[in-house]
Amino acid sequence: MVSASQLGTGLDTSPSKSGELRFDMTYDPMGSTVKFSRACEHLNAIEQIVREWSDVTTYEYVSEPDPERSSMVDCVRYVAKIGGPPLPELSSLLGDCLHNFRGVLDHMIWFASVVQSGDPPPGPKRIAFPAWDDETTYKARGLHAVSPKVREFVETLQPYHAGKEARKHPLWVLCELNNIDKHRELHAVQHVALAPVMNVASSISGPWFEVMEDGPVQDGTVLARLFTPLAFRPFDVTVNLRVTHGVSIMKTESTPSLHLGQTLIAIREAVHDVAKGITALL
Repeated sequence: MVSASQLGTGLDTSPSKSGELRFDMTYDPMGSTVKFSRACEHLNAIEQIVREWSDVTTYEYVSEPDPERSSMVDCVRYVAKIGGPPLPELSSLLGDCLHNFRGVLDHMIWFASVVQSGDPPPGPKRIAFPAWDDETTYKARGLHAVSPKVREFVETLQPYHAGKEARKHPLWVLCELNNIDKHRELHAVQHVALAPVMNVASSISGPWFEVMEDGPVQDGTVLARLFTPLAFRPFDVTVNLRVTHGVSIMKTESTPSLHLGQTLIAIREAVHDVAKGITALL
């Protein structure tokens, strides 16, 4: 058995002076320090790109007659007017960020296996950090080369403990997004409008409206429509339309649309906690 002190994890989980999470860049044979630092560099780059893009992007909406309105109903549509450049391409940078965060998890389990079972540990091709939304699957795969304490700790982190919310767990989201990026295709990262909120006050009953669901938005995107029966005119109608914009990782066959910044920050903190917890047990 190799001791942790002989190998040295190089992990320093204390916060930096700026309050950010960091790993101390010392001897790290398993690579988790380097991968965590690299992932954070990618995250910081993504945040900076989005911040600079947001600073020069303006939002408003205008009302205009709907060209498809019928002869019985007056229809006004509310259209997004967006000024500034298109959102920069972030897909490949996101993939690199996910890959390095996922690598921290696998490197930590490999390191824990080496400490417990020697170098190389038995069944090396089966050694990986598990993050399952199903208890049966987790128990079937399991961990075979780590200490009982590490195995017990990793089990407490499993997304399946969240029940129906398992697929919202940051570790499950990380592993799923990384698998899609690595084996299938890049993730689409798009400027989106979160479902608009619209309130209509009218002096008569009859007007109704519809709003778009969460989704991509660009200059000219129709955010909402207001319908009014022509027979009830003239009348007074007051419309209050509120729209929140953001940047999202677009949905896949297994993941919903995810807020880019919030998702990556949650993943970073979860990965950091995993590394901190495993290191304390070695």
